[in-house]
Amino acid sequence: MERSAIRDRIRRRIAELAGTGAADGRAFSDDMILPAAGLLDSLQILELIVWYEHEFGLALKQSEITIDNFGSVNAMIDYLLARKPA
Repeated sequence: MERSAIRDRIRRRIAELAGTGAADGRAFSDDMILPAAGLLDSLQILELIVWYEHEFGLALKQSEITIDNFGSVNAMIDYLLARKPA
């Protein structure tokens, strides 16, 4: 899966959860730390993580759910690409 396709799927889901109305996610950047920005509340972040697991076929351990792995769009992409073989 290509980085741009992963990016688009994650950004679309974040925009849906945040209710920004912008399907392309122009309300946030790929490097924005989502919890710190207040774009998503704690329930929405949990929904994002559950969606991420299902969308990309991963079973995450609680220890893997960190700001380094899931704090931003780029972090989520990098984590997925590191976990999934090409």
